[in-house]
Amino acid sequence: MLIDSLICLEVLESLAEQTLSPFDIIDEGPPACHPSTRLYIIEVAQKFHCVSQSKKILWLSGPAGVGKTAIMRSIIQSGKSRIGAALFFSRPNKRTDPRRFVQTIAYQLAKNVPGYQQYVMDQLCADPMLLQSGTKYLFERLVEVPFCNRPYHKKDEPWLILIDGLDECEGEEAQREIVEIIGAFACRCPTSPLVWIVASRAEYWLRAAFNQKMFQLCFCQEHIEINSQDARRDVETYLSSEFEKIRRVFAHHLSGNDWPLEREFSQLSRAASGMFLFASTAARFIADSTACNPVNQLSTLLSIIDNGGDPSPEQGNPLSPLHNLYAQILGSIPLKTYVHVTRRILGCCRLLPPNTMQSTPFALSCNFLGITQHDAYGSLERLHSVLDVPLPEGAATKEMKILHSSFSEYLGNRHVSKCYNVGGQEAGIDIVRCSFRILQEANKHSKSATMFI
Repeated sequence: MLIDSLICLEVLESLAEQTLSPFDIIDEGPPACHPSTRLYIIEVAQKFHCVSQSKKILWLSGPAGVGKTAIMRSIIQSGKSRIGAALFFSRPNKRTDPRRFVQTIAYQLAKNVPGYQQYVMDQLCADPMLLQSGTKYLFERLVEVPFCNRPYHKKDEPWLILIDGLDECEGEEAQREIVEIIGAFACRCPTSPLVWIVASRAEYWLRAAFNQKMFQLCFCQEHIEINSQDARRDVETYLSSEFEKIRRVFAHHLSGNDWPLEREFSQLSRAASGMFLFASTAARFIADSTACNPVNQLSTLLSIIDNGGDPSPEQGNPLSPLHNLYAQILGSIPLKTYVHVTRRILGCCRLLPPNTMQSTPFALSCNFLGITQHDAYGSLERLHSVLDVPLPEGAATKEMKILHSSFSEYLGNRHVSKCYNVGGQEAGIDIVRCSFRILQEANKHSKSATMFI
């Protein structure tokens, strides 16, 4: 009997070795939200399943840099919900393997849910090769079977399972499969105590997966805006708190509490414009202990912002984390597609609004450029985390918008965007060329094309 127990413990340890990361190691990467920020969205995430027990999945979607991971960490750290499992996909931390999805969930549930550990040990002892199974079958054996028939009543507290950064899981097909697996489970097992919160960018393949008709009864979505009034207020609260910390650390550098000046704080807040990644990157640069001069650091940063995000060689690039993120997003587009289609649309988007009296509808811009609907949407599908692209039914009246000015500045800065640069001169030449094309086409169809007015 002792030998059997040791064997089972070894099998459970083998499960731990195949997890994406242990549950208690969540200190890497971005911290949780500032205590006075994101209160509404955190409350929604904690209570969505209480509003309607039929809703088992909440999708927290939002643009790049809006602070989704910090929100998920805040849900864990609040202590107001029972956390069954928390899985953080992350490219920078090399946690991207979709084959470890079920193992990670099962291992953490075994640590946290009474009685479940024995079930997992029994399954793995009975079939030592079970962990080599495909994701769908493994989920059925280790999650669906034990939790599907466990009734969940309103008086009981559910077990939350958090999946952050699903868009950073390796492979679009694997991402869709994870959504479809948990969606099917939630529909088939409405009394299960498991409740799921998934955070990711609103990539088109994930929108398609979540919006399947069969999931509508068990799924709800909360989209986090990047430039909303709440987001801007939260960023100002965060920056105020960070400046207070910097003043304490560098008290001997400063006299009184009049730093930063109101105009400096306002300029930085406007530049951040609701984007937490921008604000946190700026705060780290200003507080850099190797520079030991927050006043000069802030002045340097504001001068770079004034210069369209273009640092001089001696200044370095304080916005490099943000620029690296943009490069990663743009790098998902085939270079040929980017050069011949995406870059031209982005150039038109950057150049026309400041030089026209009215907004230019997306469909009109694409027709002007001679780009078909399928080419236009195909070239932009991976950019929904940085762009607001109108749906086809609204494209005749709505313009495409860049979600944050820092992305526009990145595109226009040849030194930082390199092969993704969208130069004003090149865009202007393209627009002139298209104008002549349209005039030529009009002349071809005009009966008086050879006559002067």
